[in-house]
Amino acid sequence: MNVTFGQGGNSPVTETRMDYPRYVFGGVWSFLAEPVARGPRTDWVSTGGDIGWQQQVTVQDVLSEVSERAVYPSADTREERWLTPITRPRMISEDLPVRRDGSVLYFRTRAWGDGGTSHAGEGYGRGLSQRASLHQGDTVLSESDYDSGYATGLAPERLPYRLVVDATNDDSALGPYSTTTHTEWSFVSGESQEKTIALVQLDYDVDLDADGRARRNAAVAITPVVLGAPETEVTSVRIEVSYDDGSTWHRQKAVHRDGTWKAFPAAPASASFVSLRTTATDETGGSVTQTVIRAYGLR
Repeated sequence: MNVTFGQGGNSPVTETRMDYPRYVFGGVWSFLAEPVARGPRTDWVSTGGDIGWQQQVTVQDVLSEVSERAVYPSADTREERWLTPITRPRMISEDLPVRRDGSVLYFRTRAWGDGGTSHAGEGYGRGLSQRASLHQGDTVLSESDYDSGYATGLAPERLPYRLVVDATNDDSALGPYSTTTHTEWSFVSGESQEKTIALVQLDYDVDLDADGRARRNAAVAITPVVLGAPETEVTSVRIEVSYDDGSTWHRQKAVHRDGTWKAFPAAPASASFVSLRTTATDETGGSVTQTVIRAYGLR
């Protein structure tokens, strides 16, 4: 496994793994958290369908990142990135992602998932803030300044809802990227539906250097997944870029192949950052729109 550790500022960074052996119910953080240095590292882990792994990376007094539980097939090399752009709200399975229980809807929306695939991040540095809200039409049902919350008294009939997360990064430990993000999940929910509500998540891939910067013509690859219903297909993805922190947006032509949409922006010489706005819609009509201001830098 090729692992890359990115931005940590001047704060110490530690990493550990949880293993799920077949003879233990649940997982155990059986490895002590150890300091890691910025840059690449090669790891070897046990493979096979009966052994699961979960990794955690912590920036002291800033944030904690955790991966989705994974099983690694044999004779395979996996790429993992930690503390690299593009930082944004990203749910994993342990976030439910959203659960309906009669007239009550619970949600957990960690806003600081880093550039790796299927990473959720919880921020607690003083420069990191987030606000989550649940809406039905123009009515705000619930608001929270934390990464979780709930709403009560929901109508029994199936109605459209929006789960909105706004996050702000004023902490230099995360570097100059993802200064603000705005994410809206749209879905339909009723009292009679199953408890777990599936939501579309976005994973990004850009060829970045150690400082989180890309070439001006570097491709942006976006892979959407429907958490809670992986068999549900995403039918459309719209990608827009901005070079002036979201004042103006430019829609990009995207090439779709094997579940990934790839765009090829051409940044002007005057640009220092790329901001991204992506909308993905699945076959049931559920969607996500995610805006990341200063998603990554340019060199």
